[in-house]
Amino acid sequence: MKGHPWLVLLTVMVGTLLIGLDRTVVNLAVPKIIGDFGINVTTAAWIATAYIITNAVFVPVFGKLGDMFGNRVIYLWSFVGFVVVSLFAGLAWDFGSMVAFRAIQGLVGAAVYPTAMSLIAKSFAEPKARAQALGIWSSSFAVSAIIGPLLGGYLIDNFSWRMIFYINLPIGIVGIILVLLFLPHDRPTDRGSFDWFGSLLLAGAITSMVLVLDQGQSWGWSSAASIACYAGTVVFGWLTYWWETRHSHPIIDFKLFKNPVIVSVLAVSFLSFGGMMGAMFLLPVFAQTF
Repeated sequence: MKGHPWLVLLTVMVGTLLIGLDRTVVNLAVPKIIGDFGINVTTAAWIATAYIITNAVFVPVFGKLGDMFGNRVIYLWSFVGFVVVSLFAGLAWDFGSMVAFRAIQGLVGAAVYPTAMSLIAKSFAEPKARAQALGIWSSSFAVSAIIGPLLGGYLIDNFSWRMIFYINLPIGIVGIILVLLFLPHDRPTDRGSFDWFGSLLLAGAITSMVLVLDQGQSWGWSSAASIACYAGTVVFGWLTYWWETRHSHPIIDFKLFKNPVIVSVLAVSFLSFGGMMGAMFLLPVFAQTF
């Protein structure tokens, strides 16, 4: 049964569901974390910001590493890492350690999305079946958005906010077993060298952009910190484009942006996910404190 397309789909859906659950339930726990650590809402936003920055930076990195070393290897070890870091996040002793563990969670969790999509694409050779499988896989996000608040609310009310991290352990163990049983060893598709410098430039551009979008309101949109982030986004973004268009094995192939359909989808996703993630963070705080 190892390598059966639908079992591969089931396996990667468990991983996607776990990452989605983590995003939704953590937001519910923010008011409790604020009370325990004696911080305000603005400071608590770093719980989400640290995760988002590392997640955004490392998604393309892990996509490239999956091509070089095999998606199953990257998926498995990122899954193990996410479960282990979840345990440490639940044991966080102060707000600084919480932010650090959330940043690491975002890093290791970044591997799940690109490797999952690659594994599905390799398992379903027929285009129609592949499209159907990707559509079913994407439903994991919707399911996590429904289950997350129900499960997280119960755990927080009856136990502790730390349980929202501990719950990742049993789900993660099931996911790891499924990976070992059903995911085949896929062959690397790109043996080229890894573009470390391009990755650093891309990280600088994404980090600058996410920081100013997230903290610009509290810093002031015309403050020195915001202006530095604007400049960092533009400079690092231009350097990324200049470097990647000249590298033989780029992290991002800018030729894809010549396709208007891809550009439109990315623009819509940027706006919709930006609004959704902001609402998912603020609404639980508002509902529980006002």
